[in-house]
Amino acid sequence: MKEAENIDVVEENLEDFVGKPVFSHDRMYEQTPPGVVMGLAWSAMGNINCHVSILQGATPKDGPSAGCTIVTALISLAKGIPVRQGIAMTGEVSLLGKVLPVGEIKEKTIAAKRAGVKCIILPEDNKKDYVNLPSYITDGLEVHFVGQYEEVYNIAFPDG
Repeated sequence: MKEAENIDVVEENLEDFVGKPVFSHDRMYEQTPPGVVMGLAWSAMGNINCHVSILQGATPKDGPSAGCTIVTALISLAKGIPVRQGIAMTGEVSLLGKVLPVGEIKEKTIAAKRAGVKCIILPEDNKKDYVNLPSYITDGLEVHFVGQYEEVYNIAFPDG
């Protein structure tokens, strides 16, 4: 019987075994500039959206989940100030500012952690979906559950 060959898989030869990375990075900016807000989204590829361009290329049914993100990005751009660093959000927002629940909270939370997000904003009505997540997903996250857009604004722009 032939003895098995030992192969060390290290960063330098990883591509030889698994191929080139499908995604180059999860974040477009190290420091978020005015007008850019990280929105939480989930698809079969498990991605996180880092830049909102009015739903261009959005996955089906992703549009409403970007409501808080779009409003926040527009306010950031209009004021010329960036949002709090390390923040991401999801939530549909009504014309009167009510933040409505969305789906895929587990997947969006995992995507946020993967991207190094420290603070996430979720709709108040999604608290029931979040509280049942295992601690290895939620540990280290500052989570805010919001019912009105004003709460999102106060978290995203802590200096007013």
